[in-house]
Amino acid sequence: GAVGWSFADVLPYFKRSENWKGEDKSGLRGGSGPLKTAFGNYRNPLFEAFFEAGRQLGYAINPDHNGAEQDGFGWSQFTHTHGFPLRCSSSNAYLAPARPRPNLAIETNAQVTRLEIEHGRCLGITYVRRGGLPQTIRCGQEVILSAGAYQSPHLLMLSGIGPADEIRRHGLAVKHELPGVGENLQEHIGGMVQHSCLKPITYYSLLNPLRAAAAAAELVALRSGPLSVFPMNAQAFLRSKPGIDRPDLQFYLFPAAIAEHNYRPAFHGYSIHWGVLRPKSRGRISLRSGDPFDAPRILNNFMTEPEDRALNLAGLKIARQIHAQPAFDGLRGNEIAPGAAIVDDDSLDRYLGSTSVPHYHPVGTCRMGSDENAVVDPQLRVRGMPGLRVIDASVMP
Repeated sequence: GAVGWSFADVLPYFKRSENWKGEDKSGLRGGSGPLKTAFGNYRNPLFEAFFEAGRQLGYAINPDHNGAEQDGFGWSQFTHTHGFPLRCSSSNAYLAPARPRPNLAIETNAQVTRLEIEHGRCLGITYVRRGGLPQTIRCGQEVILSAGAYQSPHLLMLSGIGPADEIRRHGLAVKHELPGVGENLQEHIGGMVQHSCLKPITYYSLLNPLRAAAAAAELVALRSGPLSVFPMNAQAFLRSKPGIDRPDLQFYLFPAAIAEHNYRPAFHGYSIHWGVLRPKSRGRISLRSGDPFDAPRILNNFMTEPEDRALNLAGLKIARQIHAQPAFDGLRGNEIAPGAAIVDDDSLDRYLGSTSVPHYHPVGTCRMGSDENAVVDPQLRVRGMPGLRVIDASVMP
């Protein structure tokens, strides 16, 4: 691994950033940082059935997935405030308190269109405010790029940093050839097994205005209830087979019957979703054009590696095992997706191929390392381009 990025190296920084509201038996949690984390405050019989089903299958109940052990079933943890439950983003935690600083200017409704590179060094940026003219800012020491795993490589290529052929293909000048820019895209992906629910205890109830008003009142008065937390409030980290050294699948129960890209339930139902934690498939980011306002091309190449397809199928079979436990007997209706009649591996694989979805965790497109395909070094400096660092999820793993 990269020097300075081992578990022991980075743990103090994770602890320093976190303000965990809960027990810390492992000594691995932070208690005084700006980023507030906590369990959700909502309990539902479906969550309890999920945990009991895990027990019935022989799995452990884990009181802290971010503690010493990850395996087992347990309550999800969220970055939200400790009083009234609101999302605690990095913007809330770090940027908001820094706003009064005299040496900080925040430009909103603005888009960076290119990095300014002269004589082999990054000297600043050009950006455009909505409806305005381009403006260029020169930096005193360094430009820090933190646009995420999609936009960081996109902006590098628009600025002439990246694969030479890709840059020239769109009529742009190559300023510094780095073939790894945009490569190595990784993303969690997984599917779901969905059942109808025999009791009216799912989020479908919230489509009733009176039930929604009651949930809003519970949120305001008690700081709890279905509106107080992300719905996936119960999860499990499991191993697909014996002999592997850590969990390779993450499961979570969703107390609503949702469809792909349609989050409005049509009936009382619930789903068990899962994600492949360390996919082998690799995608890439490329330019759509030389226009900075054109979105980049995103090629994920999901499940192009046989190991990913096999692990996704294993996730489906484990999800069915969880659904089938006695803990769900009073709640479990018909299997809606993929459907109880679909049992052979080829049919299940086709179902997963058409319904699996990404989890919106893209990483890896400005990879850290020391080889010729690495984009940044272990200090996050863009290799061969002084004055520029990339600091976001694109640099890992």
